[in-house]
Amino acid sequence: MISLEVSSPSMGYLDGGMASRSSMTRAILVVVVFGLVWAKALGLTQFADPTFIDWMIDGDWMGHLFGWLFTRNAPWALPLAQAPDLVAPAGSSAALTDAIPLLSVIGKLLSPLFGERMQLFGLWMVSGVIATGVAGVLVCRAWLHDTASLALAGCLFVMNPIVSTRYGHPPFFAFWMITALVGACLWPVADLKSARRTAAVTLALGFLCCATTAYLAVMGSALVGAALLRLALTRQFKAPEALGWLVAGPLVSLGSLWLFGFVTGARGTPTGNLAIEGFGQFSADLLALVNPLNWSRFFGGIPMGFRQYEGYSYLGLGVLALLVVRLAMLKQHRPSRRDLLLALPLVVAFSVMAAYSLSNIVTVAGKPIADFSAFYAKLAPWPSVFRSSGRFIWPLFAFLTMTAALTAAHLKTPWVRQFVLGGAVLLQFVDFDPTRTSIRHPYPPFEPLKDPAWQLMKDGYKHVVVHPVQIQWTCPFDGKLIAALSWEAYRQRLSINSGHVGRPPPGTNCTAHLPATSLDRDTIYIPYFKEYYPDFLLPQLACAPMDGRLVCVSRDHDTPLLRELVRRAGAR
Repeated sequence: MISLEVSSPSMGYLDGGMASRSSMTRAILVVVVFGLVWAKALGLTQFADPTFIDWMIDGDWMGHLFGWLFTRNAPWALPLAQAPDLVAPAGSSAALTDAIPLLSVIGKLLSPLFGERMQLFGLWMVSGVIATGVAGVLVCRAWLHDTASLALAGCLFVMNPIVSTRYGHPPFFAFWMITALVGACLWPVADLKSARRTAAVTLALGFLCCATTAYLAVMGSALVGAALLRLALTRQFKAPEALGWLVAGPLVSLGSLWLFGFVTGARGTPTGNLAIEGFGQFSADLLALVNPLNWSRFFGGIPMGFRQYEGYSYLGLGVLALLVVRLAMLKQHRPSRRDLLLALPLVVAFSVMAAYSLSNIVTVAGKPIADFSAFYAKLAPWPSVFRSSGRFIWPLFAFLTMTAALTAAHLKTPWVRQFVLGGAVLLQFVDFDPTRTSIRHPYPPFEPLKDPAWQLMKDGYKHVVVHPVQIQWTCPFDGKLIAALSWEAYRQRLSINSGHVGRPPPGTNCTAHLPATSLDRDTIYIPYFKEYYPDFLLPQLACAPMDGRLVCVSRDHDTPLLRELVRRAGAR
């Protein structure tokens, strides 16, 4: 356990102060350089070019990309980061496509500087790797004072196996926020001024978590509550002020969630039931913290259950070695009763989240050992809102990483501290193998729709409708086609009824036929399955193939596209 008072004798060599600004600055510079090297080793720097979007036309990245692009096209409105033209008419948002609302708003502000091709996700991931290390330096600077120790601790944080393997989900490169909040839960406060400063920073971090992704919003809000409660327990605040800070925590979180569109859908409509299948499968195993899967050069993976990869949280050999050293030192450097009391809010927070990460079916090496389905059924549908419950082990992971890094703070001699931390960094570096990433090199160029007639859509039309609707994870989904159509809809500022979104619009029906009375003159229809062709082969519509797909529009609307389709139909 980390001692919570800088002057605590259990910290051994500490003199009651912080690392000097110059030491901290030098350490951060080292960590930034090392972070860039590590990001390059992971293959992330290839995505840093904001005009390079080809890598995102694949998998979950596709949802992030078009969530952002349609947010970019949308007019400014509250809540921020709405995308009303994606999965229209219900609409979506950057929040519901994991397009990182905070980043999408920043991107929208910078939009005039770029052309059609624009994404900031690559820079977000590279900066996330670096920021995790910088956060490590900042949270350790109250206990580690010399440049070398701080820099080595920061490099240990950079090589965070969770961050290093989350390239499929860019929002989670904001793990540095969790690292910083765990640090805030343990930060030493000597007076009222430092307590207020810590509380303000904590609220700011909670706001950012809630502007990033729903998972970090919940984790961050819980840690904000723990940090503010711990500050109240220090008795630096008078009772009214302590109560004010405690109330401010949930208010800031809820305000950020509303502002960035997590509690309302596009145009302010409720998002409906957010529960989804998979809870109990995307969980953490009891051995998750020591299971390297296929990322270690020295150890094979421990068996795990179906879909339990979401609970991946291997600490790394360097961190594990430091934790063993800390356990050996526990008898000599034991936390005081006050330390334990002040750490209790954090311990409760990460323990509850770690328990939830195990889900209703608790496993060891993939084998079930306990079933809490009856308990979770009483809470339905709320537990399954976050089906990837395994991610909630991350606050515990962050705490253990910080505890490991601060093991060196109990060593009195500077060179011994640096030797121990340097050994841990070396172990972490040689253990984790970044070459095992599944990121492909190079990415093939994105292939848009080839038929020149697609460029006529913007003249006289507002909507593109794929029939029946295609929603990833919910309906049959042709990712290549929907990506190409979404790109044209984005370019020509049309809406599209299909897409890759985190939750389907309420009332989504993947098999419904379209009655003739609902046909719209401003809409371009693309029937996908041949059994739906009779819905559109009607006298009032003109249909012809484009890139092998039947495309139909109303005859009651003279447009260049209508004339081209009539010409093609007549030529057959």
